[in-house]
Amino acid sequence: MTVDSVLGQSSLTAIGCDAGGLGASTLCGPYGMAVDAGSNNLYVADMENNRVVVFPAPISTGESAGEVWGQADFISDVGGLGTDLFDFPDGVALDGSHNLYVADTRNGRVLEYAAGAPYPAILPSTSWGLNNATDFVDSGPCGGIGFLGATVVPSDLEGVGLALDNAGGLYVADTCNERIIAFDNALAPTESGTRVLGQADLSHGLNGNEIFNASTLGPNSLVVDSQGHLYVDDSGVSRILGWHNASSFTDGQPADVVIGQPDFVHSSQIRIRSTARRRPLP
Repeated sequence: MTVDSVLGQSSLTAIGCDAGGLGASTLCGPYGMAVDAGSNNLYVADMENNRVVVFPAPISTGESAGEVWGQADFISDVGGLGTDLFDFPDGVALDGSHNLYVADTRNGRVLEYAAGAPYPAILPSTSWGLNNATDFVDSGPCGGIGFLGATVVPSDLEGVGLALDNAGGLYVADTCNERIIAFDNALAPTESGTRVLGQADLSHGLNGNEIFNASTLGPNSLVVDSQGHLYVDDSGVSRILGWHNASSFTDGQPADVVIGQPDFVHSSQIRIRSTARRRPLP
């Protein structure tokens, strides 16, 4: 099958990070993507440029982005911490009301941008990961002593993948603490997660579950389908885990489905922290 179009490059044969110079039509290390179901506009986490950009539909080769978040313009790429900055954003998602959600990964937070026309607002309206929904100037601790398998704060996270269900629930792949945190109502946010997968409860982080089984996670990306099924990329062990009902799972509930392995106790490689694929945290 032939590719119809390419973004981030001027042609189907061009390659390179920000080829031709950083601008509205270039990308460097794009990671998460999401489509706004109302407009079909494509949102991309342009990770190494520390920004999120949107490409208006219909998509065409080499087209320029229509808006940028995390930078003042299309020719800046400096990462940082603040109301209008990102540091290696990995994930993006949109809800049915066209609100935009961004996993500002190295800053240990998830930010929401309220719906607008033609695109969501440039400045965030809600944050998660900082225990204060209106704190846009601090970074999260990435689990603190959770690295030792000790207790962690239910609001701490290092979000990579993001997903939303049809009921407004927000799901965050917290790679720092090897868990999925669910916030059951993103439009009436609580700073602490309401449910968790990959750990027995919201107070335990990395290495809290020592037994490799259907409850163990090293999450990366995730998605909720139209019927409410949750699928998680457990990339460290080369498998996809699925839960039948995203909106009703209980803390630490084992997965219902595994893809990529014959059962829940086999893996193709040694399990490692999923954050090891990326640059070390500063």
